[in-house]
This record gives sequence, C-alpha cells and structure tokens, in this order.
Amino acid sequence: MTFHLRFAVHEADCQAVLDAFALHFANSAIFRTADSLWYYHAYCDTRPNQGLVETLYQLAMLKSGGDADNFHYHIETLPATNWLAENQKHLKPFLIDRFMIIPNDTNLHVSHQKAIKINGSLAFGTGKHATTQLCIKILTQIAKKQSHNPPITRILDMGCGTAILALAAGHLFKQSQITAYDIAKDSIIISRNNARINHMMPRFTIAQKSTPYQPRSQRNSRPYQLVIANILAEPLKQMRLDFARIMPKNGLLLLSGLLHQQRPFLHHGFGQKFQLLHYKKQGDWLAMLYRKTSA
Repeated sequence: MTFHLRFAVHEADCQAVLDAFALHFANSAIFRTADSLWYYHAYCDTRPNQGLVETLYQLAMLKSGGDADNFHYHIETLPATNWLAENQKHLKPFLIDRFMIIPNDTNLHVSHQKAIKINGSLAFGTGKHATTQLCIKILTQIAKKQSHNPPITRILDMGCGTAILALAAGHLFKQSQITAYDIAKDSIIISRNNARINHMMPRFTIAQKSTPYQPRSQRNSRPYQLVIANILAEPLKQMRLDFARIMPKNGLLLLSGLLHQQRPFLHHGFGQKFQLLHYKKQGDWLAMLYRKTSA
C-alpha cells in the first residue's frame, strides 16, 4: 500500500520545505500546476504521522519566514498497483536529442545508432522527466567537443535510477568505464538489467551506495573525469566535498533534479571548488554543468 501526501506551497518556501521533509520523505518533489500554484508531493509505504508532518512544516516556515498558521494537507491511500506493468503500458518510443528511448517490451526493431532500451519501473528514469532530458542534452554537447583534458575514461552516475543517463554516457563516450550508484535496491536490480539488455554490462560497475565516497587510494589512482547526479538539491549540496575528492582538476560535474529557484542555493555550495560553465532550463527544471577548478 502507498500513501500520497500533498499540500500547497508558496514559491518562496519551496526550498525550505524540500529541505525540512527530505530526511523523512525520500520520494518527494514540488511541482507547479497549470494555474501556477506549487504543490509538495510525497509517496511512502506507511501513513505519514500527523505530528511529524506539522512539525516539519513549522520548521520549514521558520527557515523561510513563511506563514505556518494556515497549513492544510491531504493524505490519500493509493491502491496496490503493479507500477512496472502500468509504466510499460504507457511508455512509447520517443526521441531525446539524438537518442531514441525504447521500452524493452516494445515489438519494434530499430537501426537507430543511439537507441536505449529501458524497463519502465518504480525507479526514476524513463526519460520523460525534464531533468533527465536536460542531462542527456548536456551530455551530448560535452561529447561533441573533440578533445577533453583530462580525457573522459571513467564516468560516475550518482543516483542512477534506471541507469538511463549512464547508458546515454556509455553511447557518447565509447571508451569509458561507467560506475552507477543508487541508494535503492530496486534501482540496482533494474540498472543491471538495463545495462545487460543494452549490451553494456562489461563496461559497467553498479552498486548500492548512498554517497560517492571513495577511499583515498582509489581517489588518487582512479578519479572520475565526468560525474552525473540527477537527484535533489539538498543531497547534492551535502555530497559536494565527496564529488570534489573523486574528481581531477578540470573534471566535469553535471547536476540536475533542481527547480530553477534552487540555483542560488546550490551554486553557493559548489562555488568554492567548481566553476559553473553553463546551465539549461526546461519548464521549472534546471541542469547545471560545472568544472572542478582545483587539484
């Protein structure tokens, strides 16, 4: 059984709400509706505790200076659903930049050079979300550059979901070895399956990890020249030092999972060790490309 927590949020309070609820509600996001209202959504396996929800909201309002008095929320019980089957039912082949994304059970034979087969699932990453599309577009831009210093031979996808971004990177950087980490066990199973059906498993290392931390010996001998992380703003900011430690000077860091108003919040955390090269925006969502400035 799944429970859906939902409540309205003022735009100015979005970051504070995400930060306050992140530890207790991992599967959460804020979206803007067609009438320009913002809503927080969270999904969990146990019914949210009323006192916890109200306390977290009060803490968020203390941080943002917002109004904590008129707080109303809704909890909906969702029926048991085979989300894998439902996602597969609605997922049709589509293009992102030069990539064709194809559900694995589609009876479609393509000669497209950059076709990625994906099993729709509970793991994030069917390719439909703006942040995934933004990352693929920036990865394509990076690959168009004739040479990189340092050369891109090792890539990390942190919070890989279905490994769709790792697979796209595998197509674009054909000589690279790719590591994919995710905190969720289901994502690891799905990522391994997707790497296998896309014939990339020999180049992939996939493991269940919550941070990109590496022992010092591995950092020095096996740095990542390109790191991709499409998760939430607060975890990204918390990982900034680990990202810096596993990358060489001039290594590239691609970050997404961000609402456009979170850009100052995130950039404040990365500005000391990374230089912002450029960013892309799609709707309310943002992706940012950084270069590491120090050894």
